[in-house]
Amino acid sequence: MLTPTQITSVLNGAPENPDMIRSANIAKVLIRAAELVEAGWTRGCLARGKNGHRIGVYDRRAARFSLNGAVLRASADLNVSYYVVQHTITSEKRNTVAWNDSLPPGSGKTVGAFLRSLAEKSR
Repeated sequence: MLTPTQITSVLNGAPENPDMIRSANIAKVLIRAAELVEAGWTRGCLARGKNGHRIGVYDRRAARFSLNGAVLRASADLNVSYYVVQHTITSEKRNTVAWNDSLPPGSGKTVGAFLRSLAEKSR
């Protein structure tokens, strides 16, 4: 039998299972991170400004992100634990920093596709 809280959740279209909520949040972060790297990707640091210089990942002037930089920024923007999202990523690819930094210039779409595939798997 459903509790009143579960009934309200179902009627409002919200998942009643906390794992479903966590998976939905992880997917949102991964999609947002994909959007960030597709808009501007970098390697060798977490983030760069429009001028190409290193910049803090949380700085609003950041224009290009590495895989981990994009996940950090998206996690903060969406108020989801970075460590939960990172666990999902490292279960697929152990050393994301080395992988990101080994890619050739212009690989933002490759990194974005990887993040989007993880978002699909996490749902």
